[in-house]
Amino acid sequence: VLTKEIIDAVQKIFAERGSDAWYEMEAEDILPAEFKGRGLVKGTDTMDVWFDSGSSWNAVANGRKELKYPANIYLEGSDQHRGWFQSSLLT
Repeated sequence: VLTKEIIDAVQKIFAERGSDAWYEMEAEDILPAEFKGRGLVKGTDTMDVWFDSGSSWNAVANGRKELKYPANIYLEGSDQHRGWFQSSLLT
C-alpha cells in the first residue's frame, strides 16, 4: 500500500529521526493511525534497500537554494552502480 498519507508519515519520521528509523521502528509505529492494525509489513526488496541513497540527490538538489534541479551530474563509487544508480533513475 502506497498512499500520500503513508509517504507523509514516513517523511515526517525521517525528518525527525533519520532514515535509520526504517530499520529501527516496527511498521505499526511508522504507519499513520488509519493504517494500523491491518497487518501491513515493510518491504525489503532492492528498491527499499537502495531508495534512501538513490533518492537523496533529489532531496538535496531541491532543498538547497544554491543547487539546481535537475542535477547536472552526480557521482558514486563503482560498487554502487547496480542498486544505487538504478534507483536514482527510477526516482
